[in-house]
Amino acid sequence: AEMLDEAGTLAVHCLGPDDCWIATGAPHAWRWRGDGFEPAGPPEGVVLAITRDADGVLYGLHRTGDKGGIAIARIDGETWVPLGVELKTPGTQSEVSFAQFAPDGLLWVGLRYHDEDSVQPYGVALVDVGLGAVAYHHASGDRRDRARGILPVPVGVVDVAFLGQDQVWMASHEGAVRMQGE
Repeated sequence: AEMLDEAGTLAVHCLGPDDCWIATGAPHAWRWRGDGFEPAGPPEGVVLAITRDADGVLYGLHRTGDKGGIAIARIDGETWVPLGVELKTPGTQSEVSFAQFAPDGLLWVGLRYHDEDSVQPYGVALVDVGLGAVAYHHASGDRRDRARGILPVPVGVVDVAFLGQDQVWMASHEGAVRMQGE
C-alpha cells in the first residue's frame, strides 16, 4: 500500500532480474532486489519516472520541493546524482506522463501540471542530459507555421514510440501523430 500511496504514474526499468526500479508518482522510488521492494531515491520529493538510456544508465525524474519543478538525476547504484537540469511548467505542480530516450540520445519527457483542481497537459520537453539543455515543445498560435503545414507537437502527449532515427509516433489526447524528420 505504501508504494501506491498518492500514486499518479507508473514507470518500471530493470537492470537485471533482481534489480528493478519502480516510480509511481508517490514519495520515493522503489527498488526490487530479488526478495522484496525497498524505498529508494532522493530523500525528499516525489519520484515521477525512471527511465534508461541506450547504454543502460538509469535516470530518475523527481519533483523538487515547493517550486514544483522536475529535477533529473543519474542513478549510480543507490546514489541519485543531480544533473542540474530542472523542467518547469506553469501551474502549481509539475507531472510527467512519460520519459523515454530517443535513438539520438535525447530524453523526451511528457509534461503536465496542476491548475487549481485539474491536471493540464503541457507538451514535451527534449533534454540533452550531457549538456543540460532543454527545449520545450507545446502548442503555439503561430499562424505562419500552420499555413506552411507545420503543426506543433501535440500538447497532451502520453507516450511515444521511436522508429529509427527520424520517425516518432506520439499518442496524445488529440489522437495519434507521426512526426518524420523535422
